[in-house]
Amino acid sequence: MAKVKKENKLAQELTGIAMRQLTTCYTFKLPRVNQIRKFRALYNGQAEKQLRIRYNVTIPIFAGMIDTLQADLDDSMVLKFEEQDPADWKAAKKANAYIQKEMVSMRNGAMWSQKMRQARQEMIFSGRGFLKYVPSSENGYSATLTAPTFDDMFFEPKGGGQLENHLFVGQSDIWKSKKDLLDGVEEGIYDKEQVDKLLSFNDGNTYKISSYWNNYDFANRFLSLNLTAESNNYVGEPMFNMVEWCLTYKGIRWYLLFEAYSGTWVRCEKLTDVFSSGLYPWMSFASHEDAKNFASKGFADDLYPHARVMTDFFNEDMENRKRRNSNARAYDKDMFPNVAQLDEAQMGRDRLVSVDTKGGTRRIEEGIYTFQTPEITGTIDVLSYLEQMVGRNFGVTALQQGQSQKDAKVGVTLLENQQVSQRLSYQAQSFVEVGQQLGMRVFCGLKDYLREPLSIKMLGEEGYEWDTLSRIDLNIKRDFEITVTSQAKENRNNEVSHQKKINALVTVRNTPPANPNINAKLVDEYILRDAGLDEIEIGLILDPKSNATKETIAQTSEAIQDIMQGRKPKKNYQATAYFMQTILDFVKEHQDDKKIQKRMNEFMAYLDEHAIIAQENEKRRATKEAMAIKTGIMPQGEEQIPQMAQKALPAPISPQGMPNNPADTTNSMMPATV
Repeated sequence: MAKVKKENKLAQELTGIAMRQLTTCYTFKLPRVNQIRKFRALYNGQAEKQLRIRYNVTIPIFAGMIDTLQADLDDSMVLKFEEQDPADWKAAKKANAYIQKEMVSMRNGAMWSQKMRQARQEMIFSGRGFLKYVPSSENGYSATLTAPTFDDMFFEPKGGGQLENHLFVGQSDIWKSKKDLLDGVEEGIYDKEQVDKLLSFNDGNTYKISSYWNNYDFANRFLSLNLTAESNNYVGEPMFNMVEWCLTYKGIRWYLLFEAYSGTWVRCEKLTDVFSSGLYPWMSFASHEDAKNFASKGFADDLYPHARVMTDFFNEDMENRKRRNSNARAYDKDMFPNVAQLDEAQMGRDRLVSVDTKGGTRRIEEGIYTFQTPEITGTIDVLSYLEQMVGRNFGVTALQQGQSQKDAKVGVTLLENQQVSQRLSYQAQSFVEVGQQLGMRVFCGLKDYLREPLSIKMLGEEGYEWDTLSRIDLNIKRDFEITVTSQAKENRNNEVSHQKKINALVTVRNTPPANPNINAKLVDEYILRDAGLDEIEIGLILDPKSNATKETIAQTSEAIQDIMQGRKPKKNYQATAYFMQTILDFVKEHQDDKKIQKRMNEFMAYLDEHAIIAQENEKRRATKEAMAIKTGIMPQGEEQIPQMAQKALPAPISPQGMPNNPADTTNSMMPATV
């Protein structure tokens, strides 16, 4: 990590620009934050004040809709690196092992499933979900994934729908203790003079005091639950509310960490000095994408009006019932002189009330008049209609919410489920795509901050094995392809793909003697390729004499490319006959190429270096196969001589750099399809 620079005019200028950008975005998004506050209040059950209505409660209609959407969208992310060069197969396998380990880790900075749920909930309420990935080499390699809220995030108002295209991005509410700042100075991350300056402003304050632009966050999250966090913010040590900011200045992206009240920066560096990729640490995804408006609408914007109407209908019906059960009455004071007695009789049992009927000339009902409240009808029908409309338009159906549909036919129910699934999967696509951005940051973070090897668990030939991931493993030939799918889709695809491959293998294995006019091997290749197997797998399956594996192929490809690029390849203590023969075949096939002729001595020296290693490995393999035969593991108990025991290594290498008898390959290893 680059050392911090001394205080200078550029750092002060950038901080001033960042503070003005912060105020600009705050003013821009404030109306939106106010609207989201209403969504959260209704979700938390806070009733809006109503005039002249005694019955005013919130029923969990809106909360039920939101929770149903969260359940529908709750699906783990499956992120994989795919090599684009055979030599990178082992590197991709190690990187995937690290990703898998990180996704399931319960370390505070990991817990990916929890962070994904928080980001999705933020997306449902505000229309925008955020993720932030920050690697570090402090106390060994570690990385922190968080899910910032819309309230804390700042962005360019006219930056468009892609966050990475914005000229500035920032996050507030980055709490740092006094010790955090001093530790940063010791590590060379923060500027000492600036930290001392900041500490002099607030060294004795032991409360978490929010910035003025964060007061609405408390209204969103706490007040609707009758909590007052702002007046109960004692923590016991000095705390500083920092702002983390990235901005583009004169074509260069800069990284800032500053305290906005005083305008004191503690860190100012080029973004590429912090993250070599130059990418923002923040990523964002939208439920309803808008190419120009970053603060686009969310699910809550559509659901809130329906929930409000349904809540109002319910309250009006309850108010109607209450008024009908306690209607106002008028009385004749000449007939009922004791008003208190009359009023008490309305609330008691078996009460007697004196009445003056004027000598029997007037009836009692003539002395009392009841003001009738008309009955409201159709409330249940309207609520049912609104609920059905929400289900059709937003995917929150009765079936999704766990209700029974007695009159619904099976075909209609299945069609409805398919429509809901299609609509939700489309709106969740943005979340899946942000996984690719996350994968890029994970890989770049490993390359930037991985100082010591990490222990990882991988599936090997003998089951799960422990291996290490080091920075040198990430020096790949070509960039990885990053694929992201949802866990449910991955499970479905795996199940279908697995069955398809099994059927293809059974078909190829059990194919009867072929028509002599047909190329049987080409037919088998077509069947296996159609089943989804890659070229390397097809080559291994259709070459019964080869004992090669994907790992062996990767090692061979890596060695060839290293020699071709003028680098000395690392010694391969797992070298096999296949490894040696493939390199030799490559040299023989391209021996007229000037580049090969230039590197001929290096190829031959490398083969000589591994000749004894390969022989020993083949002997061990032959012994292992022989033991398997004796113990009855081989089919039908036939005592066959292991194939590898019959194979010889390449012919001795002549000083000219080629086999003594290039034309004689009968004693050489059979080349495998690569």
